Amino acid sequence: MFFTNYGSRKAAQIKDNPEVALLFPWFSMGRQVSVTGPASRISSAVSLKYFLRGAGEVSSAHGPLSRVL
Repeated sequence: MFFTNYGSRKAAQIKDNPEVALLFPWFSMGRQVSVTGPASRISSAVSLKYFLRGAGEVSSAHGPLSRVL
C-alpha cells in the first residue's frame, strides 16, 4: 500500500491517471526494482486503521508537503 494525502497534487494525478510506477534503487548491488500498475483507493476503514496506528502521524503533522507554504 502507498499512502498520500487525498488533497495532494500526487493524489489528484493518480485519480486522473491511475497507472503508476515506483522505482527503488539498490545502489550497493548496482540494481533497481521497478513496479508498475494501476493504483486504487483503499477503503476509509483501512485508511483510518493505518492512521490511528500512528504510521501517518509524522507526515500528517507537516500537512500537504507538495504545496508551496
